[in-house]
Amino acid sequence: MNVQELLKKLEQNKIPSSWYSINGDLYSDIYVLRRVYDHWEFFYIDERGNQDNDYRRFDNESEACNYLYDKLIFEKEHWGNRGRFSVPKITVKVLGYGDK
Repeated sequence: MNVQELLKKLEQNKIPSSWYSINGDLYSDIYVLRRVYDHWEFFYIDERGNQDNDYRRFDNESEACNYLYDKLIFEKEHWGNRGRFSVPKITVKVLGYGDK
């Protein structure tokens, strides 16, 4: 699979583009796949901007694209459409003096 095929499959599976970056911008809570000279790199950037230890290096585009695809499909199956990158909405009721 190449990058164009990967993008098509991600769209077909309704994987939000906010979950990943392919040869693009880097920001927090995102999986990154990028070509670096003669190889491909995969890693995750956490909410503080740190690159976690899920770093992978691939010698060809196909292996790299398949890895990212599998990772994102797992995320969707495990976390649902909101992904692990979303913070659930929490409602807090503030009680005044004497409220129960």
